Amino acid sequence: MATRDLGTLEPVSVRQIWPHEEQNFTVWMSENLHALEPTLNLQLELVRREDSSGPGRVDILAREVKNKRRLVVIENQLEWSDDDHFARLMGYTASRDAGILVWVTTGFHKWHRDILDWLNKAGVEVFGLKVSAYRIGESYAPHFEKVAGPDDEVNFAEIRPASGASIYGRFYLPLTGKLRAEGISAMGGRHGGWTGRYRKLRSGFEDLGVVYSLTLGRQGENCSAGLHITSDSEFRQAIYEGLVQYREELEGEMAGNNLRWDYSDIWVETAPLTDEGKEESLEEKRIWMFDTLVALRNAVQPRLEKVVEDLGLSIR
Repeated sequence: MATRDLGTLEPVSVRQIWPHEEQNFTVWMSENLHALEPTLNLQLELVRREDSSGPGRVDILAREVKNKRRLVVIENQLEWSDDDHFARLMGYTASRDAGILVWVTTGFHKWHRDILDWLNKAGVEVFGLKVSAYRIGESYAPHFEKVAGPDDEVNFAEIRPASGASIYGRFYLPLTGKLRAEGISAMGGRHGGWTGRYRKLRSGFEDLGVVYSLTLGRQGENCSAGLHITSDSEFRQAIYEGLVQYREELEGEMAGNNLRWDYSDIWVETAPLTDEGKEESLEEKRIWMFDTLVALRNAVQPRLEKVVEDLGLSIR
């Protein structure tokens, strides 16, 4: 086989490709949101560029393809991070009640990186992306590096298995990362109860006390996936009774699963799986949780949206 001539990958200034942040980079980004998808593990679609429908302005307003009710706010900065851009990002996000924040810069000061990490630990989904550029021959290519993100994006190898919380962390991290690609995002923190350690996931109606959840039993052999309406929700009974109207349809769509109904929960539980502690056993549980929660979400979500609409409750 003849040897092909190979070019050299040469780093270049991003300003060499996009001289002006607003007129060049933001325009390109709005037309090429797919360039962010491998780094964010999200599919995005554009809502509006240079959006000023709330107080202030943001470079790009997008939404998740698989969960169109979740807005994604993107703030671009072709320089190192500064307080002005951060305040603009946070202010606009609060005014629009957006679900995901993305801050793109050419570099992050430790001060801003620490804030992003803290926000993610507090349950706010915010990504810090560093953009750089390369040239090979006459062609240019952007590169996006994630320097901050939600806790389900933490490097798996960096989690120490010394404590119980860390063991559960090791279990959930690859699972919630995979669910993100299906438009099901984890909420901050892991929680424990008498049934075991569980992970809350967003339904789009968290403000009404409705969340999806995954539970790994205390002995590790059982796990469950379900929809949970929290006890402090003033609409708990009305939402649950509204979903009960669709019980026959939901059980038909979830055929093969024993769908359980319990006051404010709709959930599926596995029969005991293989022994805890072996990685193949943990992966078996993750596969079951992923398949079951995605199927449950696909069946429940349109009915949940209809119930919320019929009750006249606010929708973001």
